[in-house]
Amino acid sequence: MSDIFSLRSAGRALDGAISRLVHGLTTAPPPPGEEWNRAIEQYRAAREETIAIIRDLTQAQADFRPAPQVWSIGQNVEHLLLTESLYRRQMQNLIDLAGRGGKTDIELTFRQINTSIAFIPREVMPMFTMPLKVLNMFMPRAVRETMFRIPLIPAVNPSVSNPARSQPIAELRARAVSSLAATEEVFRGDLPANLRHMTLSHPILGTNNIVQIFGIITAHEERHHGQMRRVLENARFPAPRLY
Repeated sequence: MSDIFSLRSAGRALDGAISRLVHGLTTAPPPPGEEWNRAIEQYRAAREETIAIIRDLTQAQADFRPAPQVWSIGQNVEHLLLTESLYRRQMQNLIDLAGRGGKTDIELTFRQINTSIAFIPREVMPMFTMPLKVLNMFMPRAVRETMFRIPLIPAVNPSVSNPARSQPIAELRARAVSSLAATEEVFRGDLPANLRHMTLSHPILGTNNIVQIFGIITAHEERHHGQMRRVLENARFPAPRLY
């Protein structure tokens, strides 16, 4: 997975991170329940943008790759769906754990989510577990989300979210809708009262509650919108189908 970005776009993203940080420090938290709704609404908006990008694509357009190391639009979308499935399972685990009471954190290792930083082999990443945990203790959430939104530090996705070379675009469109519905379904009905105190921890992701997890996957989806648009803008992108 490769990302190319300008200093200007990086600067805008950092400005946005600072603004979100200040806003978070000066704004009272929403009442319980409302915070889930806001987080889901933001994620839904990101997914609707994904659906808009792929709505009219032909199979040739969905499979087009500008270069061997660059994902096609279809691969980007499948990666997003696999990522959503991964975190939906973890959020469901947090809800189940909250219902049982007791432990308030699920700690994941590089064995379970083997993401990495570019140029560092996956098998070496466990050596950085403790330094990364310390770094995340001092990293504001807005900055962490910005790192998912733009590749300030190029990352390697976990193996579980590796996309296939090609998937039928009609199936990807349907899955983009059904996967979002499945995620929203997790939060319907009565939720445990202590859910806002439940967290998921990972050396790279840091420690995040469910609202913060939504912030990360929303930023991640927006990052891939940029990748998909760069594919759309490529001079060799296939022409639309003639009717």
